[in-house]
Amino acid sequence: MHNPYTPPKANVSVSAREAGAAIPRARPAAVNIALFLIGVAILLSLIGVVSAVGPVSAGEAPALGLVMGVLKAVIHTVLCVFIARGRNWARIGFLVIWVVALFSVGAWIYTALYLLPEQIGYVPSWESVPWIAIPHALSLTVVILLFGPGREWFRRPAPLPE
Repeated sequence: MHNPYTPPKANVSVSAREAGAAIPRARPAAVNIALFLIGVAILLSLIGVVSAVGPVSAGEAPALGLVMGVLKAVIHTVLCVFIARGRNWARIGFLVIWVVALFSVGAWIYTALYLLPEQIGYVPSWESVPWIAIPHALSLTVVILLFGPGREWFRRPAPLPE
């Protein structure tokens, strides 16, 4: 028996646009290395937060440094997740945060060397230099990897003709 209400049967082809969208692009090695380095920087930030808990609870250090360390780790984690998903805004956000941090370290060094009165003797703690230099070196490497060899992965693919 033939049902007049059955839908017609037809061969359906997939358009070139849909076929291209279904194939995921592989993440380049440069982006994978950058994500690993961001993870190392997050780990270092968390180590700094844990080491600051004692002085903050004893009243020897302000709690603002502890809050800023946690906030930095959270922001870097969010950016890392979205960079891993290929979001260009996250890559640009990481660059902006790194440039601001670089300027703040430069301002801190300039203030310590040139703007403090001579009566105030500022002696830098050489133990803190690696805690400042290593995360900045990691971030510089991440920026180079994301804006150098990994930049093509963040571009949206050109639409295919139908």
